[in-house]
Amino acid sequence: INAEYMGEAVPTTLFITSGKVVGTMTSADVPKLVAVTKKHAQAKTAAPALAPVSVRSTADSKDALFKRLTKLTNACPVMVFGKGSATEPKCKFSKALHALLAECKIKYGFFDILSDPPVREGLKEFAKWKTYPQVWVQGKLVGGLDVVKDMKDDGELMDLIPASCKPGGADADAKAKLFKRIETILSSKRCMLFMKGSPGAEQCGFSRTVVQLLSDAGFKDYGHFDILTDMEVRQGLKEYSNWPAYPQFYVGGKLIGGLDVLREMHEDDELTPLALQVN
Repeated sequence: INAEYMGEAVPTTLFITSGKVVGTMTSADVPKLVAVTKKHAQAKTAAPALAPVSVRSTADSKDALFKRLTKLTNACPVMVFGKGSATEPKCKFSKALHALLAECKIKYGFFDILSDPPVREGLKEFAKWKTYPQVWVQGKLVGGLDVVKDMKDDGELMDLIPASCKPGGADADAKAKLFKRIETILSSKRCMLFMKGSPGAEQCGFSRTVVQLLSDAGFKDYGHFDILTDMEVRQGLKEYSNWPAYPQFYVGGKLIGGLDVLREMHEDDELTPLALQVN
């Protein structure tokens, strides 16, 4: 500062406006310093011209906000817009709603409207709902605390909640997808053998024996799946079939059995007729 403004006396007070020195004072006279400061503070300056307001730019801004709100309301299958967070709600209504959803063990996302004034104001118009908190399910407004509470009391709330957000929902979805995949594998061939390795390259004695039994019985065209290559199928099929061991042999999507069952069928002359039936 000394080099910039050539101040040499101590103390020196500089009055600067827009980077230019408009006054100096080298004394420590406090009343005089106050008076000079007021003088410069009250100096009139030309007000900058205001840019004309464009109606189009306002509409564009609103469109951009609504696009953002569309993304936010679809950020999770169940979204809550309230004051504060689930762990630190900032009003009694938000607190009560979080407690209700926790009681129902519903998984949901949340947005703190106190952290974003444009969202706080814009969502009221976007939703045509003037109060908070708000609950959205799959991008559609459900309502506020009173609506959600009434739905819970009437036994309607859980019917509205997607399976992925219900207790154990994510696990249930994953299980359903795995079972559907297993059914797709089963339907790829009329006869299907789940084994370790493949026919001719068996990776365990049980699988080798079953392959030999099927060959002796006359099964000519059956599919096979190597469970060693897919741990998800290996574990899931046990639950799907309610059969804990491998190999497993299926006909028409239905479990026939494992090694012991097939051996008994072979000894009782039941396996060959089955092969003739499905070939």
